[in-house]
Amino acid sequence: MDVNALGWFRRGVAPWMDLIQLQSDSGTTVNSYHRFWSFVMGIGSIALGIASLFVTLAA
Repeated sequence: MDVNALGWFRRGVAPWMDLIQLQSDSGTTVNSYHRFWSFVMGIGSIALGIASLFVTLAA
């Protein structure tokens, strides 16, 4: 089975691939929303950090 992969190959301590779309020769397409979830997790981490800062300073 042949597939086309669309994404980024990244190098770091360990190489990884940010896969955006995977398309098979039979026409099946799988989409990945890693950019959206990375954004949501980043904003959530910032909000959690700010909230914990306020809780710590208020105590």
